[in-house]
Amino acid sequence: MFMTALSIVLFVLARIAAAGLSPTADAEILLAGDTVTGDAAEEMRMLEKQQDSPLLFTLWEEEKDALVENTAWDRQENVSALLLNGDSDLLFDGPVLKKDDTGGCLIDALTAETLFGSRNVVNSELQYNGETFTIRGILPEDTPVLVVQEAVFDHDSAGNGVSFENGVAGGGSRAVAFHHISLRFPSEGSNGKKQQGNSSQIEEFMVRHGITGEISRQKGISDLAAAFSFLLPVVLWSSLLGQTFSLMRKNRRYPVRVLLAALLLLCLVWLFFFLTGIHPQIPEDMIPTRWSDFSFWSRWAEKQTENFTTFLLGEKSPMALHRLRLMGTAAAAGSGAVICYFFSSLRCAFF
Repeated sequence: MFMTALSIVLFVLARIAAAGLSPTADAEILLAGDTVTGDAAEEMRMLEKQQDSPLLFTLWEEEKDALVENTAWDRQENVSALLLNGDSDLLFDGPVLKKDDTGGCLIDALTAETLFGSRNVVNSELQYNGETFTIRGILPEDTPVLVVQEAVFDHDSAGNGVSFENGVAGGGSRAVAFHHISLRFPSEGSNGKKQQGNSSQIEEFMVRHGITGEISRQKGISDLAAAFSFLLPVVLWSSLLGQTFSLMRKNRRYPVRVLLAALLLLCLVWLFFFLTGIHPQIPEDMIPTRWSDFSFWSRWAEKQTENFTTFLLGEKSPMALHRLRLMGTAAAAGSGAVICYFFSSLRCAFF
């Protein structure tokens, strides 16, 4: 009984972790060599609006170990400061910092408690890099992070730009140099159904704007976490399907019984997809343009492995670290739920 209850608890924990991993962006581009400034970003947006299916994007740059302060209480905290050019909903799931909100910011709950002693700090003020910001919302991140719009730092009081070369803020004659672009495929039609999108659309985006870099698809992380979180239902339904097939074989001489068993089998399959909310789809990336292209699958697998390896081995932003922790939680809890279920089954079989 204990193992069964533990299996259910672990399954719920895995589902909660996987649910928190819904990708806000479909892909991320780490620019190689050249960077993009705010002026160039506006030109990119104007050009993108002219496309039949424009991609939504937000540019961002990270300053590590940035100092934020609550001068009223004389409190300080070091965080990862993210400067954006675009809306924050392509990076974070939660409160949104709009592109034109240069006086607002977002912080995580840990930083809020450190600076103010509470998480209820919306509309409170903090200081960063000589500027005062009003807190618009609290992010669900588990690492200290501050999110602001880069427009406020494009130029200082002397009219000079603020350089973020190598992720460190400092005065200079240049505006913020962005190395990261988060992309989202647009909605399609009046029903708002989201496009699946594919790598070719991202590559066309890069060619269109004259940028080069490494592409990291974000959906793979959430799909992997979802797969782990559904391990227990898959095992349970597989067991039921196996018993139904066995019933059909035993009653193969009785057509009516076989038909009823077949209907039961279809009902179990439908019930599984209905309860889990899984909607099977074949990604467009997995559909070859020519069925005679027999090397397509090996190239596709190699490319997906390369993208995933790039994500795992590359430098991690606060969002990436948060996603990896959630994926690890979903994998551990989902696997643990299946192990507990098997132990519970063995116990029942022996006793």
